[in-house]
Amino acid sequence: MKLKIAFFGHRNIYCQDLADRLKSQLMSVADENEICCLIGTHGDFDMLALEVCRKIRQSHPHITITVVFTSLNVLIKGRY
Repeated sequence: MKLKIAFFGHRNIYCQDLADRLKSQLMSVADENEICCLIGTHGDFDMLALEVCRKIRQSHPHITITVVFTSLNVLIKGRY
C-alpha cells in the first residue's frame, strides 16, 4: 500500500520521547508499505521528523521524503 504521511508541527517540542514514539510508529508501517513523508520547515518538530525519517530511510530505502516549503523565508535563511 502507498501511504502519504504529513509532519507539520509546532515550533517547540515539549515531549521528551517524541523521537522514539515517532520512530516506533513509522517502523510499524515501513516494512509493509511504500511511504512518502511530507515534512514542514518551520520548527523543532519539523526538524525532528526529518531526522527520524532520514534514519529510518537508511534501512528502508523505499521511503521518500518531501520537504514542503511554505514560505520563501526558509530558503532565504538557508535552513535546508
